[in-house]
Amino acid sequence: MQHYTSKLLAIITILYSLTGYAQSSNPSVSIVNWQGNRKAAVCVTLDDGCDQQFATARPIMDKLGIKGTFFIITDLDDNCDGGPNATPTIAVYNGKGSPEYWDSLQSTINLGHEIGAHTVHHPDLDTILKYYGNDSVAKEIKLSKVALEQQLHMPNQSSVPYNVLTFAYPYGSGQDTLPIIDTVQKYFIAARGAGTATYAHTWDTYIDATQQQAQGFINYYYQVESYACTDTLDIKWFNTMLDSTIQDLGWINVMYHNINGSSLDNDEYSVSSTNFQAQMEAIVAQESNLWIAPFKDVARYSKENINSKATVISSKNGITTIGLTTTLTDTNFCVPLTLLVSNFSCTCSVDSVKQAGKQLAFSTPNASELQFNALPLAGNITIYTHTGGAVTALAAPSVTDYFELYQNVPNPSSSATAISYNLKQAGAVTLELFDITGATAKTLVNEQQTSGKYSYSLSTDNLQAGIYFYRLSSGNAFDVKKMVVIR
Repeated sequence: MQHYTSKLLAIITILYSLTGYAQSSNPSVSIVNWQGNRKAAVCVTLDDGCDQQFATARPIMDKLGIKGTFFIITDLDDNCDGGPNATPTIAVYNGKGSPEYWDSLQSTINLGHEIGAHTVHHPDLDTILKYYGNDSVAKEIKLSKVALEQQLHMPNQSSVPYNVLTFAYPYGSGQDTLPIIDTVQKYFIAARGAGTATYAHTWDTYIDATQQQAQGFINYYYQVESYACTDTLDIKWFNTMLDSTIQDLGWINVMYHNINGSSLDNDEYSVSSTNFQAQMEAIVAQESNLWIAPFKDVARYSKENINSKATVISSKNGITTIGLTTTLTDTNFCVPLTLLVSNFSCTCSVDSVKQAGKQLAFSTPNASELQFNALPLAGNITIYTHTGGAVTALAAPSVTDYFELYQNVPNPSSSATAISYNLKQAGAVTLELFDITGATAKTLVNEQQTSGKYSYSLSTDNLQAGIYFYRLSSGNAFDVKKMVVIR
């Protein structure tokens, strides 16, 4: 995939009614640490692909609304890394192809969880590097991604291969070895290390990411730490970890292996279903403070945050214009950033927030603040108000109530690509293509359509190489995705 250095720019316009208008003379804007303005982030990660993770752990997570990350070994035939007392003692499948197992992985994706890579055979990567060289290390890392993407597809899109974005080091091996980290970076946007049983540095903060050399990191996003949650972990200590992460405004990755293995007291990697549920319930109890999301989403948001900047460009005549720039051009980085407008005070009420004419969800943490999620190059954001009363929030309808927009295939594209979508309600449909500056390159669809699946074939022959965005609008909703044109 080619990368480009041009900055992305989104212009966000905040418009107030002029009647009875009184606006702060010095509004400011910031990108908050974590999506939804939560104080901290937590990822539930499960390693190896043990059967009980899908039979026991996932139903608990689904019931509580927790979306996690399952790191899968693609060819393991004699253990599930649950320790010597793991039950069963053999892995779920032997890598030669179990339809039932691949179905369980696909259903996991369809439910909103992430599938990540965990090598082909779960070797000690440092040992492989020492005796067999980096080519053998690369095969273990790359082929695990290839195997998963060959068997799995995006949710409800059987023709679009699943995009495996993250990796977990087996045994934690290689997570501090520069040649191995460099190899992982070629195929993944982030990598999680092995767990630790010590208090020190088990949760990561933005200080780590911005001062990684001072913290001893080679590359922060490829050495993200985790905490091994065992059956001997007291629930009070688990809550202490969560509280400390919240206090540090940090990010904690809790790690699990075998669920309900035998002889749990002697198996450092197993946890009972009872304790697993208690720990999941402890996480949900803190959801007002914790952003609970898969590893790929938290890693992307964090990196987007650090590499993006929001500034107030102008504020006059009842209109405040905000610029949102980012140096990231990899199309995999597409997690909405939460913006907080401060010193937002007026003798008016906010009726709605719209981006490119489509209604967005927003919230008002207090009378002088306004908060919403923004996508670069998705068009202007306008906040409509009327006089009288306090600022009030209006929830937006879900995009999925109207349609599902899929990633174009192929991407990157050198000549032609297909943009597909599933329209759930009949109505006016607009499909537009924007270049890196936000200018409209083409209007692809602008018509009334009935509900159903559509695919638009786009010729890229007359487009310059670079980053583009396509936006689908229908009803009161829109969605935006990135695409790359190469030559």
